[in-house]
Amino acid sequence: MERCFMKMKIDFKEPIKVSLEGQRVTLSKEDKSESEAFRCKDIEFSLEGNSLVLQGHNDKKKTNSIMRTVRKKLENIVIGLNQGYEYKMKVVFSHFPMNIQVSGSHVIINNFAGEKKPRKALIVGENTKVQVKGKDIIITGSNREHV
Repeated sequence: MERCFMKMKIDFKEPIKVSLEGQRVTLSKEDKSESEAFRCKDIEFSLEGNSLVLQGHNDKKKTNSIMRTVRKKLENIVIGLNQGYEYKMKVVFSHFPMNIQVSGSHVIINNFAGEKKPRKALIVGENTKVQVKGKDIIITGSNREHV
């Protein structure tokens, strides 16, 4: 049995449900669900009720930093499930007018700096939505990293 040097417990409030498969943590609330896969060889994940327990197998600063990063990523997902994230961007050009449209899971930018071929940007995440309203682009979703 390995010795545990550091232990961190992350408690989740009642409407958020937590499930764990290896190092993939899934947080869900009502009909929304977000999951994050972590690859941490020095950290062990376990569940205690509706709490996630992280155990570090050494006392290095790097392991402590990784544990705090995991906690912060999960806190961001909880905020996204409760409130959601929204970013507003503005299309700005000086000479070549751009045309932006959403097609399926891609954002297509036509006439970027006078280019003949359109540029495509992939919309990351299942719950991320992109809307183009004139010169404004509104990106909404429940995962901050995807938005």
